Amino acid sequence: MTLSPYRVAATKVSVQACSRWSMGKLIGICAGVLVSLTSNYSHATASTDAIPVKSSRDLSAVNSAQSVARATGPIKDAAGRIRYIIDLHEDNVGKPATFADANSKIAYYKAKSGQLIAEVTKLQGIELLGTTSLVGTSFSAYLTPTQVAQFAKDVRVKLITQDVYLQPSALWNSSTDPWGQVRPWGLHAMDVAWGGPSNGTATVYVLDTGVEMHADLPGLAATDRLSALPGINPTGCYAHATHVAGIIGAADNGVGVVGVLPGVKIVSIALGDTNSDTIPCPAGSTVASGSHNAPASTLIEGLEKVYQLAIYDQKVAVVNISFNLGEATFSSTGTVGLKMSALATSSFSDGAGYRGAFIVQSAGNDFLDACGYAYNAPTNYDGIMVVGGLDDNGQTVTMLNGLAGYAPRFDLGSNKGACVEVWAPSQRVLSTWSGGSYTVLAGTSMAAPHIAGLAARLVESDASITTSDQLESAVRAHFALISGSNLMMPRLSLQGVVAAPTLEMVEGTSRSSVAPISFNKLALQVDLKFEAIGADYCIVNVTKNGEPYSYYYTVPSHNLGVNAYPPGQYSWSITCISSLGTQTTVVANGYLRRPVSVAWLASTTSTGLAMQAIPNGTTVSWSVSANAPFDQINQATGADYCHILSYGFNGNTNNDASNPTWNTNTTPPFSQVLLWDSTPYFATYYQHATFYFGDPQPYEGYKWLLRCWNSDGEEKSTVMYGKPQP
Repeated sequence: MTLSPYRVAATKVSVQACSRWSMGKLIGICAGVLVSLTSNYSHATASTDAIPVKSSRDLSAVNSAQSVARATGPIKDAAGRIRYIIDLHEDNVGKPATFADANSKIAYYKAKSGQLIAEVTKLQGIELLGTTSLVGTSFSAYLTPTQVAQFAKDVRVKLITQDVYLQPSALWNSSTDPWGQVRPWGLHAMDVAWGGPSNGTATVYVLDTGVEMHADLPGLAATDRLSALPGINPTGCYAHATHVAGIIGAADNGVGVVGVLPGVKIVSIALGDTNSDTIPCPAGSTVASGSHNAPASTLIEGLEKVYQLAIYDQKVAVVNISFNLGEATFSSTGTVGLKMSALATSSFSDGAGYRGAFIVQSAGNDFLDACGYAYNAPTNYDGIMVVGGLDDNGQTVTMLNGLAGYAPRFDLGSNKGACVEVWAPSQRVLSTWSGGSYTVLAGTSMAAPHIAGLAARLVESDASITTSDQLESAVRAHFALISGSNLMMPRLSLQGVVAAPTLEMVEGTSRSSVAPISFNKLALQVDLKFEAIGADYCIVNVTKNGEPYSYYYTVPSHNLGVNAYPPGQYSWSITCISSLGTQTTVVANGYLRRPVSVAWLASTTSTGLAMQAIPNGTTVSWSVSANAPFDQINQATGADYCHILSYGFNGNTNNDASNPTWNTNTTPPFSQVLLWDSTPYFATYYQHATFYFGDPQPYEGYKWLLRCWNSDGEEKSTVMYGKPQP
């Protein structure tokens, strides 16, 4: 079977145990244990539209649905005021290239921006929550409708945007993997060779929930764990940022996992992480992510902080943003997009100015157009790169629509479209986690840091890369075509790769795209579906008890439906093949057993002398005024043999262990005497001769126990009692 040259299981093996990759072909796979993943997918949506303000605007326009799309659960304070971001026209704030050093530039920008903000807000009684100057003059504050209307009329105001909560584009998974060091499959996919640690010349800024200190993240110093605004927990409740950081720079130290650039300097800028609209994540908490994470206003403050730090460093910055939200939150003409562009743009000339930042952002996991969820760049060379998600076959992570509604998937699928500029590994990615542990996550949040790590590697390996535009060009120079999917992904070797089909199978509620599905059913029906991406056709091969049962060709998406099979041990092998000859196989192994059902049918006084099915443990009655007839039938389905025992009993039948209503606390005690044994087999359907009860009776009643079983080892029993009618 031909595989994609980077379908690699996460393993617990040494460096020497892995074969090398060469010429874009798989010549060896690390032997080991495949990472498994189950996830609880949660997704929150919100929307916002900015109000472009270029002239006076009346209140009705500001409050109209067309002007302001209300966010789902708007961010409000205790007084009910909504939080807004106000962008101002900067006019003559200054030109970056005119400043000889970072201190003078920062001081000038902050003074000019501060003066403008003060002038705009001085008569409004505004309590500022945060301000920016380097990435654009703006402020955030809780505002009343009257204040919003006043700002809308102010010609100095450029944009009024309702603040919203962003959503990390990764999915929660609570499992941890206490293994030895793992070489993640994403590094093989990008052809990142084993190598030495970072040389310290690159810095990656992680704008996220806040990276925890971790033994496998030596590039993160305690002093580099910053917050976008005062009071924000530097790690948050959700270790999303810690996972992102491990993909970028986990150490090559024989422990845990390895990052794209081991030990690279990481600066964590925590954007906030809340469990509700109003309750901040408490310090030290490690609970699952809440419904909202990181307001857009705090992301803006984080962009401002990166700009300031990058000026001081006098180095091109690498920035990772693994957050998304819909409805133009990251529009290139909106408040967030404009500031991302300002941060990305280099003004370095003649040895002075700002070197810029190369920003990578996740595309999002809604299986929709990424332009509505990430930065919608007007040009490819703008210093901002949106990254889509690949699976380990080289295919876009896609929701397999024919299987929707079954067991939970890793995610809905990567966003796509014209705004996705490159694709990177995003599914079943093992990385660092809270408490010094490791876990597997899936989502385009995992794709973006692969590109950030690659960018950092290029900065450190090529001293000529000194600005953001040069760095983006270097990253793009390492794009390689994935044949079979027509996507581009980064590869250090520049060797193209061949995609294999992605195949997923569902049987009942069991879902698999990697390891075989195994089941043992007390039923003779199988509900099997499968779907493949990137395949031309599929082959279904079914065996029973090791012998061929059926074999046929079919389309890549097929619902085999609920089919009946004779009992036995089966294997359903689905192999899907692409036009390039690559193929992927998923197998389901199942043992089908015949279920057994049993019942007594009786005709007596209590049934009106009509033959009726008697529920398990039920007492029927007959008249004792004469020799009353008692007719009975034992009936079983799915059984090979039955065994009948008849007893005379005294006492309370609830004290009989054969009774499903057995209760040892009842009185009087139960006793029984065996009268007849079918010894041991009887027909699975048999109508017994009419039985006549004599008068007087030597027992209080009679008991009939029916046990039936089959060669599959299944057994059922039922009991019926008979008592004289008073």
